[in-house]
Amino acid sequence: MDGILGSTDRPTPHWTMSSFVFMFMLPRLLLRIESESNKYYNHHFNERTRRKYFKTLRPQRMCGCKSPKDTKKIKRRFADHWAKTVVGAVQKGTFGCFITKTRFGGVMQNLHFSDNSDALAGTYRAWKVRSVLDTLQETFRNGYKVSHVLVFDEAMIPSRSRHKVTRQFMNHKPHKWGTKLFMTCCIIQTNKKGFSTI
Repeated sequence: MDGILGSTDRPTPHWTMSSFVFMFMLPRLLLRIESESNKYYNHHFNERTRRKYFKTLRPQRMCGCKSPKDTKKIKRRFADHWAKTVVGAVQKGTFGCFITKTRFGGVMQNLHFSDNSDALAGTYRAWKVRSVLDTLQETFRNGYKVSHVLVFDEAMIPSRSRHKVTRQFMNHKPHKWGTKLFMTCCIIQTNKKGFSTI
């Protein structure tokens, strides 16, 4: 095997986390994401504003009664990351130090990577994330040298959301419900604990 495996530009001690992120997420990709997100926001602004003023009331709320749905146990929510106290395993103020909850909701509501009005959007299934995939393929190919022997393993990202399209059930995993993904592991660079994940 010729050469050293791993990152071609080894991170030096003066590197920051943001410079390491920009090694893989090029500024031109971030500018494209910004322009597509702004275009999506401006396109749907009136529709979203109209919907904001219409509030549907359930009959139980109108008469002040509580339904069995209202008395059920409250589950953990993503909003707990902005809690002022510790909630389970989530420390207080995990995201609150960096971005407010309303700002994060606004960003996630309008985050778009590609233009939906393009002709390929209706036929090409990965069109929405194509620009991100192309950039990551290019930067990982230039920035990381991979061994000629790789092992693939499947992993599960836990998810409780019923609305997630990629959610699957796998009985033999510790987290039964979630998004399945494939991990590549390098056999040559193993340590005593097992494979080193790429």
